[in-house]
Amino acid sequence: MKIFLFLAVIPLLLTGCNKHNIPVGQEQKTVVGRHRYKNIYEVVNDTAGKAWVELQDSTQSLTLHFFQDTKDTLGFAYSPECWVQFPYKIKDDKIIVYWDTIIDTKYNFDLVKIMRSLSPELIGKPFLALSLENDSVLIASYSEQDLINQINKAVTGRTAFPQRFTVSDTIIF
Repeated sequence: MKIFLFLAVIPLLLTGCNKHNIPVGQEQKTVVGRHRYKNIYEVVNDTAGKAWVELQDSTQSLTLHFFQDTKDTLGFAYSPECWVQFPYKIKDDKIIVYWDTIIDTKYNFDLVKIMRSLSPELIGKPFLALSLENDSVLIASYSEQDLINQINKAVTGRTAFPQRFTVSDTIIF
């Protein structure tokens, strides 16, 4: 009887390991627009650590994350194993993002290759301004549009730096 009970409970315990109860091998669905923000300060100080993404058809852009443990740092995730980080400042209710080459990755993805090949003279220069279009969408304005076009062209199968980011609860990498 104890063995039967043990065998019956094991599957229930294992389903608790899969936080979203998604069958192994299947991707998560992205849910957008649940959080609402009144201003840029609410976006960067959101302790829930929500991600921002552009969805197009069956693809998505890099996901944008505001780190609570590393203030004034914005992360772009290419995959769970590949992150690019940029410093930012808030000015006139906009997030001004400065170019850097802080890359945390185990792989040499196309994004990593192109970023490592860019001129070090770009480091410290503003290249992106983010502003709230509405309560759940950030609009991106790139001061270095040629640079962004070069990166977007080099990244296979998705847009690295899109024009819009929508807040999302669950992200597919």
